[in-house]
Amino acid sequence: MQSPAPDAAAFRPVPWLAALTLATAALIVLPLVLNPFLPFEDLPNHIARRHLAAGTDGALADYFILRDGLLDGPATNAAVDLAWRLRMLVAPVSAADAVAFSHWAMGFAMVGFMGAVMVLHRVLHGRWSAWPLLAGLLVHNANILWGFENYAVTLPFGILGLALWIATRGAAPALRLALTLAVVALLYLGHVLVLLAYAALVIGYEAGRAWRPGLRPDLRAVDWPGLVAICTICLAHVLIGVTAPAPGYGSATQFGPLSERLQLLLSPFGSTPGGGALLHPLAGQAVLFLAALPLLWALARRNGLSIRLAAGMRLPLLLLGLVTLLMPVQLSGVHFTHLRYPVLLLGLLIAATDLRPIPGARPPSNRLAGGLMLALLAVIALRAHVLDRAARAYSAEIASIAAVAANLPAGARVLPVIASRAPLTTRHFHSAAYLVPLAGAFVPTLFVGGSHRLALAPEWQALSAAQPVAVPLHLLDLPPDRFSAPMREIWAFVPGWQDHFTHVLLIGGTAPDRPGLDPLASAAGTTLLALRPVPGDPAP
Repeated sequence: MQSPAPDAAAFRPVPWLAALTLATAALIVLPLVLNPFLPFEDLPNHIARRHLAAGTDGALADYFILRDGLLDGPATNAAVDLAWRLRMLVAPVSAADAVAFSHWAMGFAMVGFMGAVMVLHRVLHGRWSAWPLLAGLLVHNANILWGFENYAVTLPFGILGLALWIATRGAAPALRLALTLAVVALLYLGHVLVLLAYAALVIGYEAGRAWRPGLRPDLRAVDWPGLVAICTICLAHVLIGVTAPAPGYGSATQFGPLSERLQLLLSPFGSTPGGGALLHPLAGQAVLFLAALPLLWALARRNGLSIRLAAGMRLPLLLLGLVTLLMPVQLSGVHFTHLRYPVLLLGLLIAATDLRPIPGARPPSNRLAGGLMLALLAVIALRAHVLDRAARAYSAEIASIAAVAANLPAGARVLPVIASRAPLTTRHFHSAAYLVPLAGAFVPTLFVGGSHRLALAPEWQALSAAQPVAVPLHLLDLPPDRFSAPMREIWAFVPGWQDHFTHVLLIGGTAPDRPGLDPLASAAGTTLLALRPVPGDPAP
């Protein structure tokens, strides 16, 4: 089942391939370098939480508390949070540092994904190749656009962990077990869903070594110590999750309608529900990619090329594919879990396959290879342009929030509201979280439930929700008894809002003529309004 051992030359870098890889990576990160803010949905919440993790001794100390935990942080799903803790040990940090850190994190996640696919491809096929650069088409995937920061940053390490498992088959058992435990610990701290995917891939790979078509099962070929260690830790996590109290965001699990399965095809290319018109071209390009596959296959066959699957990768891909199809839309209260694995599955499919000449066929011309490489760079540049255009527009909108935030007193309680036309997209569900690092203000849309350290002080629990997002303007007039259970899950802090908040931030509309609200500042469609003080400002 092992690929033939390559000669030493196969492991030496190829200058033209290194240049092509650097050019691809530069195109991917360029929009992140050129824009101060990124239109990745959950990212403002991560930035706000990082800013608070640097210390809540200011005006926000009354609202938030930092829980103690493993490594003075959470037990899992903490890749970027733990990196931020290490960053704070190096030097004092500021609000600008919290924003910049997310640029570095998401840049690593995007380029690291492509790099990890290249490394796994080299391990499986014994040579460096331009073929895995196709993974560059997947870096603008739904996990990135939703801002699933810790998952996206951990994903490359999951792929590299599989590469290490395969590459060290001949290592001493003790060393191999130590490396496996190190990978499991890293993935567990980073994000548990990546660890579970890694476990499925390793199980599939070892099953393929033991059960070969036409041969008797060879259980001695299985790396039992490593496999038992991985499965034991994963099972322990599942048991802890089942017996532990439900996290603040709930514990519901829903498979979702079959229509949700259609998102699996397009999510690796950037299709997100309600993601905003500026990012829709990414999803449109996905349709073109899928339509072009038969043409590319025909072109390869015509030029004497075929696609080969690496030995031992069929079962891991099939097992991960099954897990991907069965993944619920909501798992233990966490939404959009069904979008996590499709990009990993496609990335592994690219790593596991390779273009090889058909025996007896004429080798393809250098002109064809050069043309395909230029086409790949052009498509990645086009996708980077779409992201850059969206980031420029989003940065201008966040700049308007920063402009009005200058009028906020420290510790203000701000209710973020989006105009009636805005809820058609999710673009500003969490943008108001920038008020935390920019103005030291409280907003109710931070995620304060889950595995991270941030939590609300008990006396302010009423100003939160399980999965909070900004409030559609029309809900401010809705009587409390008209709020349904699903609405309360998202906007539990809205009933009685006049008594709990000091300001309203209106995004994407004009200030309403409403008694009790006084406009303070306005900039480019964003308005800050103050609630007229009420004698004795009631406690929440």
